[in-house]
Amino acid sequence: MAMNLAKATDFHLPGLTDARTWLIQNIKVEERHLFWYQDWALGFGLSVDQLNQSCPPPAMDAVNHFLWSTNYRSGLAEGIAATNLAIEWATSDWTVQVYKGINNYRNRTDVVINTQTVAWLRAHALYDDVHPYEAKELIKRLCHDNPQLQAKALHAAEQGLAYYELALDECYKIQLAGHA
Repeated sequence: MAMNLAKATDFHLPGLTDARTWLIQNIKVEERHLFWYQDWALGFGLSVDQLNQSCPPPAMDAVNHFLWSTNYRSGLAEGIAATNLAIEWATSDWTVQVYKGINNYRNRTDVVINTQTVAWLRAHALYDDVHPYEAKELIKRLCHDNPQLQAKALHAAEQGLAYYELALDECYKIQLAGHA
């Protein structure tokens, strides 16, 4: 998001001021989410050091590389489409399902489920579901009457979702292998 914010300098473009304001607010929200994510991991027995030392599987790392490349090389609407539309939308949908099943862990002795450990999950499952819709509206304003920009933003969102799907499939395979 910071890379996209750095691109938002041509103030005469439609939607640019709104995009800047929204990105700044979203960056502040995501900063808080970092600490909530750490609390979630702690509840499942992972330390912050383990999180910092973790190495994502290649398919998940592909998402990271795609987002970095898109946000570095592409236009503002494409970056928002890839990051805040595709990835945040998919994360919101995914966390809704995980949150529904979180109580299944309450009786496990190796897991602590409390307000702190579910804050990140709750935020994405219950509160942040508005971010993708806001991103969609910003993209529409940024691409107003420009079919080429619209096509690029759509492609970035589709690619983001495709990478996300690969990553989730890979994580699921790893999880299944761990139970075999």
